[in-house]
Amino acid sequence: MSLYAYVHDTNSWIDLLGLSGMPKGGWNYVNMPKLDGYQLHHVIPKSMAEHPAIKAAGFDVNKPSNLIYLPIEDGSHTTRSIHNG
Repeated sequence: MSLYAYVHDTNSWIDLLGLSGMPKGGWNYVNMPKLDGYQLHHVIPKSMAEHPAIKAAGFDVNKPSNLIYLPIEDGSHTTRSIHNG
C-alpha cells in the first residue's frame, strides 16, 4: 500500500532538505542550481573563452568560480546589479 497519491515516494523526486551531493563531474554553468529571482551569469564572458590570454591561462569560463547569481528584479538584492540577458 502506498501512502502517496501518484508516486511511491515523493522524497525520491525532490530534495526537501537540500542534502543532495555535488554532481559527479562537479558544478558548472549547465548544472548549477536555479534560484528564483536570480540569473546565473559569467563574470568573464563565455565569448572570451577562446581569447589567447584565457586559453594560455587554462581558464575554464564555465567553472563555478567564474559564475555569479545576479538578481533579475530591482530591489531583490541590495549589493548586486540587475541582470537580464
